[in-house]
Parts: sequence; C-alpha cells; structure tokens
Amino acid sequence: MACPNLCGAYMPPRAKTPSQIIAEVAAKHGLTVKEITSRNRTWRVSHPRQEAMYELYTRTKLSLPQVARKLGLTDHSTVMHGIRAHEARGGGA
Repeated sequence: MACPNLCGAYMPPRAKTPSQIIAEVAAKHGLTVKEITSRNRTWRVSHPRQEAMYELYTRTKLSLPQVARKLGLTDHSTVMHGIRAHEARGGGA
C-alpha cells in the first residue's frame, strides 16, 4: 500500500472553492460569512471583506464581476478598489 505523500512526491495543495476562501477569511477575523457578505461598512468588516476580494481574485479564476457577486456586491469597481486597498495595507504578495 503506497501513499504519495509518504513517498516524498510533491502534492500541490487542493484548490479551494470561493465559498471556502470566504469562510477562511471570515474565520481568520472572527466574523461569519454572513457578516463578510453583508452591506456593513465598518472597518471591522470592510477590511476583511477587502482581503476576501483579494484572495478570491488571486487564488481563483473568477473575474472582477464574479468576485463582486460572490460577496453580494453589485459593481466590479468596488472589487478593484478593495484589492488595491488590501495591497496598499501590505496584504498579498
């Protein structure tokens, strides 16, 4: 019985779904998915939401409008701003 991980072969991490990424960011910041996808504009929620925008756009093949829809937003320009704001705060690569 052979196991690829025990043989030393590289196993790339499994791709995460958009829902998993949103839940991961929410949990990291002590929020619920409902809070991340809400219209709440407080710093406590908006900064993690911008992190989720960044993660969704960079870790999936979703377009900006698709990222916006996943987060309950109506405009892709909000996602563009969120990604830039997250990067300006030192987030991302």
